[in-house]
Amino acid sequence: MEFFSLKFNTFGLDLSDFSAKIVKLEKKNGKYIFSFFGNFKIEKGLIAQGVIKDEENLIKNLEKGLKEIKANKINTKYVVLCLPEEKNLSQIIEMPDLPKEDLEKALLFEIENYVPFSVGEIYFDFIKLPSEKEKKCNVLISAYERKIVDSYFRVLKKINLEPVVFEPEILSLGRLIPVSNDFVLIIDLGETKTNFGVFFKGLLRFSSSSPFSSSLLTETISKELGLPFEEAEKLKRTLGLEESILLKYETKESIFKKERGKIFDALVVCLSDLLDQIKRILSYFESLNPNFKIKKIFLSGGGALLKGLKEFIQLQTEIETEILNPLLVLPLFKEPKISFEEIVKYSCAIGLAKREFSL
Repeated sequence: MEFFSLKFNTFGLDLSDFSAKIVKLEKKNGKYIFSFFGNFKIEKGLIAQGVIKDEENLIKNLEKGLKEIKANKINTKYVVLCLPEEKNLSQIIEMPDLPKEDLEKALLFEIENYVPFSVGEIYFDFIKLPSEKEKKCNVLISAYERKIVDSYFRVLKKINLEPVVFEPEILSLGRLIPVSNDFVLIIDLGETKTNFGVFFKGLLRFSSSSPFSSSLLTETISKELGLPFEEAEKLKRTLGLEESILLKYETKESIFKKERGKIFDALVVCLSDLLDQIKRILSYFESLNPNFKIKKIFLSGGGALLKGLKEFIQLQTEIETEILNPLLVLPLFKEPKISFEEIVKYSCAIGLAKREFSL
């Protein structure tokens, strides 16, 4: 969803329910430089499931956070922002094979048959895809309620930022995978949700979102093992699905020691749910065309760093699986002073920042 057609010097802002991540990229001699990156927390309740609930206090939170990370070092006010994938009314529909301008006009009349809002209540964009049928094309629609987008627009304007482009989260991640002649699946495991996107030759072919999240895994460990949330989060990060553990839980009254099996045992129901969702996507594409087989899975987001998760998904799906490394498509002039783990968490913001050089 582009609000301006001209090219701007921009930075990427990944704004979610609980955090804000910012990345500014520059180019020198054809290679990239991380000229700025930073993050800060968003107070609970200001954004919920991608919808801004309190514009006034979110503005204050953003102003404070931007000041703390010294974002004034960024030499531009123009921003590319991701929109919440869980609010993306995305689907593929069949249309006559028309030129793009004519197709857009036709969609103005057709789109209300596929979204629960009138055309005046949404912003939408689309990608034209090939079809097996003669004189037909498939169209991937991406639509958002105007009130959701307008709310983000107002907040950004209030903190003196100029939004140039709003785009779904999964599109920014697609910018970070090597262009392939095979179908590939991105699974973005975030703190509050998981996004799925299927890409072919660099184009998004499917997207969806699920409430499965990294926080859900922590909550499950906490419940199943009888631990405080913070201790469960620590175990998840340090041990993941790989090791047996000896728990030591201290209260004011006494100390409990419990011998447990692998954390995997506590998470088996959650992981089975995630696996079911992945397999449904795989089956859906094969049902469209037997040749539409996903050949590779990329894991992204903080949840992708869960030890053993990559191996678990690869074992269960029999599809090569790896953690998405944004630096594979970013030839660097200078290495950033940031760990691989942090790079993975910044993936969405990096993809947003890279958009400036992909137009």
